[in-house]
Amino acid sequence: MSLVNMLPEEPDATCTEPVALLRIRCPDGRVLNRRFLASEPLQVLLTYVGSVGFAPDTYKLLTTYPRKDVNTLVFSRDFVFD
Repeated sequence: MSLVNMLPEEPDATCTEPVALLRIRCPDGRVLNRRFLASEPLQVLLTYVGSVGFAPDTYKLLTTYPRKDVNTLVFSRDFVFD
């Protein structure tokens, strides 16, 4: 099964559940935008990044402020947006 098939459907702009819009800046200058339900575990974000072609050992995900390395968080817990 491909990583794309493992991803839940992206919530649309009219979703009434809490949603986070994440912007991922790639080394080649591309910017990826995708919505995630706030209730989805961090593993969904990591699966998404893998599905667009980045192997886990070739990238680092960081929050902007406060600066945190997302890759070091426990994969089984929910990523909470404060």
